[in-house]
Amino acid sequence: MTLLGGVLLSGCSPEQSAAPIDYSPGELSGAEQDFATEMAACLKESGWEVEVRPDNSFGITLQEGQEAAYDAANAACTEGLGFAEELEPLTDAQMKRLYEGLVSLAGCLKSEDHEVQDIPSEQAFLDDAVFDPYGELRDPGRSDALSDDEYYHLLQICPRP
Repeated sequence: MTLLGGVLLSGCSPEQSAAPIDYSPGELSGAEQDFATEMAACLKESGWEVEVRPDNSFGITLQEGQEAAYDAANAACTEGLGFAEELEPLTDAQMKRLYEGLVSLAGCLKSEDHEVQDIPSEQAFLDDAVFDPYGELRDPGRSDALSDDEYYHLLQICPRP
């Protein structure tokens, strides 16, 4: 069993401009840029083999029966590194900027020949719609789902907001 650690995002509209939005990767979502690196280092100190991935997530392969020990190590690292604290909800202005960033991401992906279909309106997004352009493109139910290599390559061209 392989577990992944990371952050999911939400929000977009196909009619909107694909003009790039000026942001640093992870800036709009509140994602910690060092999350995977710090968690991996902490888990390695506890004896786990951890792979840090280019999308700021990490993976670990567990043998049967290791789940409880991993859960305890993961909880200790999450707490010890301060990742267990609840984040403040985004303000309306931040949510609108995140939505714009996700629309821009969808436009960037389209320019790379990867059309994102299920894009909520801004109001639906603000009302709590969940939207992840990469999640849609990586859906294993799709015959054209992105492979890990394709995904990591696209992240260099079209970073998450």
